Amino acid sequence: MLVLVGILFYFHFKETGSSQNIVIAPTSKDSLVLKPLKVAYVDLDSIEEKFYYFKQKQTDFVKKEEIVDRDVNAQYENIERERAQFAQRGNSITQTEAENFQKEYTSKMQDLQREKEEKKQALADEQQKIMDDVQSKLNGFLDEYNKTKHYSFIFTTGKGTLLLFYKDTAYNITNEVLTGLNASIKVTTP
Repeated sequence: MLVLVGILFYFHFKETGSSQNIVIAPTSKDSLVLKPLKVAYVDLDSIEEKFYYFKQKQTDFVKKEEIVDRDVNAQYENIERERAQFAQRGNSITQTEAENFQKEYTSKMQDLQREKEEKKQALADEQQKIMDDVQSKLNGFLDEYNKTKHYSFIFTTGKGTLLLFYKDTAYNITNEVLTGLNASIKVTTP
């Protein structure tokens, strides 16, 4: 039995002397014709600064963020006002009243902190959705844009984005992309 397994192992891994060609089939987005490599880049800082849709979403987000901050601060001030009013009673406060108030005060502050964290997390989730939405719109636009431009690669650049170590501004298509993006999405211009 062991000899039979050895023979099968030998035939399985035996090199036949003919090389096998590995063919990688292009995807539906890849070019089937060899063409010269054509590269461009988009400056993400400019997209953030000049894409009207993104600016509108950011403005709306900042307003929501300010509302959350005002709400949390108002609740904090109410709790502190209650504490100050209680403290004004001075020597008339019994030990039991002080202990009960301290427990209640601590509980309210913990609840407020928990609520603040939940609201901040909800805002962070919303911010991520905005970024995903903008990325989706940019990708969709670039797919359409590239049907006529035929770039092999479109890279990104911007502050903190080290996808390009060198960039020749002759290949900067940011203004074309911004013009097309802003035209494709109906938003009131600032």
